[in-house]
Amino acid sequence: VAQQWLNFLRGLPAKLSTEQMGRLDREYKFTASRNSEILCAWLTHVIANNYQPAQGALEEFLGRVGRQKFLKPLYQEMAKTPAGKTRAKALFAKNKANYHPIAVGAIAHVLGE
Repeated sequence: VAQQWLNFLRGLPAKLSTEQMGRLDREYKFTASRNSEILCAWLTHVIANNYQPAQGALEEFLGRVGRQKFLKPLYQEMAKTPAGKTRAKALFAKNKANYHPIAVGAIAHVLGE
C-alpha cells in the first residue's frame, strides 16, 4: 500500500495550488503520515508549493529523522530558492547533531557549506 501512495505522490504535478494541497491533505492525511517514505514525498511537495499548514510537520521531521535518504531531497528542494536556502541553513544548523555523519556531509554540500 505504501508503494501505491509513493507512486501517487511522485506522479503529482510539481506545482499545486494551496487549495489543491489542502484538499489532498484533508482527504489523505499526508501531513499526519507515520510512514517516513510517504511523509518525505509529501513534504517535498510542501516545500515546492510553500504549503504553510504543513511547515510545522516539515520542521518536526527534519528534527526527528537522521537518514540522508529522507533529508537530502528535502534540503535540495529548500535550496532551490534564496529564502528556502536561508531556512534550510538555519534548520540544518539546529538539527545536524541528530543526523548521520554521511548525511551531514551530503547536506552541507547541498547548502554550499
